[in-house]
Amino acid sequence: MSDYLKALRERKRTLKIQQERHDAQLEALEERARQIVEDAKAQAQAERDQILADAKGDPGEDGDVGPMPKHQWKGTRLRFEDGERDHWGKWVDLKGQPGPPGPPGRPGSGANLASLPLLNAPPEDGDTMIVEREGKLYRVTIQNLKDTFGEAIPIDAIYAGGDPVMADDEYVRATD
Repeated sequence: MSDYLKALRERKRTLKIQQERHDAQLEALEERARQIVEDAKAQAQAERDQILADAKGDPGEDGDVGPMPKHQWKGTRLRFEDGERDHWGKWVDLKGQPGPPGPPGRPGSGANLASLPLLNAPPEDGDTMIVEREGKLYRVTIQNLKDTFGEAIPIDAIYAGGDPVMADDEYVRATD
């Protein structure tokens, strides 16, 4: 019986060694499979990125400016229609903080311009303005300004980014 037990023990030891070899081979195969999957994912991502890069063409031309959105002014506050008919967004006050005081002005020429009444209407072609250049006063007509600079911008024109806003070739004007 002891020979039989020895043979069984030897067989058990041999099977254990074979099992350990198979486990090691299986682990190596599983690791290789994981690596193949990771490599395939990386290659697919690289190919996808290349396809997307190749699909992008040169930027197109800018389109036409769309229509002016419906808006309302109340003093320095502005609001826009938000896409639904008769449904308006919140009022936004566009008045900024006062800036710092400017430098003192130059001495006057003796003419009391402050005593002249202000014109409470847009200037017309035949009107004359006073312009100061290098300490001297000159008369300039509105027509002369138009000839030099183009059509006059209305006093109550709305500005955005330092430029007057236009819609349908007309200046957008503030209303209360």
